[in-house]
Amino acid sequence: MAMVDAVESVPGADPDRTSFTVALQASRDQVIRAEHILPAPSDRTTNGISTAVLSALLPPRRSRTSARKVKCPTSRYPANPTSEHPLTSQNVTSLAVEILTQSASSAAQGRSGQRNRVLQHMRTAPHRSWHARELATALNFTHYDSFCVQLGRWTREGLLEKIANATYRLAPDCLPPQPSLSGCP
Repeated sequence: MAMVDAVESVPGADPDRTSFTVALQASRDQVIRAEHILPAPSDRTTNGISTAVLSALLPPRRSRTSARKVKCPTSRYPANPTSEHPLTSQNVTSLAVEILTQSASSAAQGRSGQRNRVLQHMRTAPHRSWHARELATALNFTHYDSFCVQLGRWTREGLLEKIANATYRLAPDCLPPQPSLSGCP
């Protein structure tokens, strides 16, 4: 109420020039010191808050140089004009379904197919150590982090041995297939 009283006491003062922070600090000081608790009945501007607000008026607002842009009230995100998606909802008039066979898509091969590809690649040089990035590059695996997780899992299963950080070699049971060994796929 003191801010309104202060602005109304000065003719032509704009309410936007008052500072809430100044009024808050003045009210804290007033409560702590117990000054100007009751304003004088003849003059309402002798209140400590009103005096502080009037002494620290903000500069006048600068004029607006461009029109305000009203945001869409239903969306928090602006529309992307370069997006392929339509800006308004569209009725679905047709639907195309494409069925991929397992050999048609490398992503559809699954984890067992990936494991077999890695083991076959490592069997080309069975006693060599392989770095994880080298294997991922040679076999065109794009998700390196998930591939490293798989290498760790295969190490725990006994298919691989971890030599150093991200460096693996075939476990002795998984060396090139021989009729007597059956521990590895």
